[in-house]
Amino acid sequence: MDLERSGLEPVDVPDHVEPTYRLGGWLGEDVVLGGDSGRVLLASVAGVQLLGSSPRQFMTLVSLYVTLRRSEFSTRYKEENARRSLTAWARQIDQPAGSSPSWTAAFDGDLDRPQRCEAEARGEPALPAVVHREP
Repeated sequence: MDLERSGLEPVDVPDHVEPTYRLGGWLGEDVVLGGDSGRVLLASVAGVQLLGSSPRQFMTLVSLYVTLRRSEFSTRYKEENARRSLTAWARQIDQPAGSSPSWTAAFDGDLDRPQRCEAEARGEPALPAVVHREP
């Protein structure tokens, strides 16, 4: 695929050698696609974190997180059990990304805290938001 003609916005990520293209945002930071590697990365002021070894693996992890967020649990124990299971699945689907600080925080519930809900109210998504542009 010719990423220059895809409609994705090229983004300069400091200290990153491959060309990168903005897919969207997550918690106020850019989610980018590595043009050479095909990896999905979180480009933040703290550095670059792997969110998915491929777009397919990234979207699978997003789907797991969406499923978790939309689930209603009858007890705290059941929720904690589901979080442990999804964390294990994430690491089986994409070991390096599923073990990253971003996904660990998501599946541990750190993104469910009230301050994150306030961030969503300000328009900052708690879920990765992928931008779709027509080419």
